[in-house]
Amino acid sequence: MPLEKDISWSFYNEHVRRLREDYELSVGEIAERVNCDPSKIDNYSLDERIPSHIRKKTIKMNSRTTVQAICRNKIIPETMKLILYEKAILDKHDPLRLSGEKLKYVKMLCEKNHIPASLLYNELRLEQFINELLSNNFNLNGYFKTLVPPYHHVNEWSILLSKYGITSREWGNSWDSIYLN
Repeated sequence: MPLEKDISWSFYNEHVRRLREDYELSVGEIAERVNCDPSKIDNYSLDERIPSHIRKKTIKMNSRTTVQAICRNKIIPETMKLILYEKAILDKHDPLRLSGEKLKYVKMLCEKNHIPASLLYNELRLEQFINELLSNNFNLNGYFKTLVPPYHHVNEWSILLSKYGITSREWGNSWDSIYLN
């Protein structure tokens, strides 16, 4: 099976997946049999750390790049990744879908701030927090103007943190260090 350039990624993914699952062949064995570099075969596989139900839906929802980026990221906590995978495979018109652009903001958030255990290990609160960020496209200034009267000068991030019962001491770094607007 020569690896033609004009055949879709999903075609190769399906065949590589079936060879690995049905015949228990390794990437190296498949590469040897089709006479190509193992990295090329590996490129047609989704990372095994991605939950199987996510891998199956990723192809259908055209979210392979985002899902792979979530999986490979070393900064995003694992508990957050599970929620982000689900957001990445939503319909592309869903306001809660995690796009590649929104994923950049999530990475920035995780890189510049310590996410407290009180949020990180409460799946419901964590998902609500992520939904809030995604639904507003990380445009928090516009969102917070609806919550606070115009004569109050309050840090937008402190409002969000207090909504989820998180103190600035728990959070660690200042939200002011991240500019998402």
